[in-house]
Amino acid sequence: MQIAHGQYIVIGGNTIIGDNLVIYNGLTLGVRGNFILVDGIPQQEALYSIIDDGFIIYSGAKIYGKVHLHKNVIVRENAIVFDNVNPNCRVGGHPARIIKKHEFQFNTK
Repeated sequence: MQIAHGQYIVIGGNTIIGDNLVIYNGLTLGVRGNFILVDGIPQQEALYSIIDDGFIIYSGAKIYGKVHLHKNVIVRENAIVFDNVNPNCRVGGHPARIIKKHEFQFNTK
């Protein structure tokens, strides 16, 4: 994992992160929970992300909830991701959507 300009990075405690990853500043890998009743008491259900190998996440990106980001994905700057991302895609926007598909493999070692 490479962390470029490692300021203001928040990674939720149960987030699963693969290998060959480049992260830029301002990233949030956060929980997006639903409230559930446990013995009649409302509690927030924690839903964390899964990030596979070969990834670049640019500055200011936010990834919320139980999202699976598959291999070889680029998340553009300031994107907000709420849904799963297929392999070999570039996503961006609010909410994030596929901008482009690519065929190469990342080697960030």
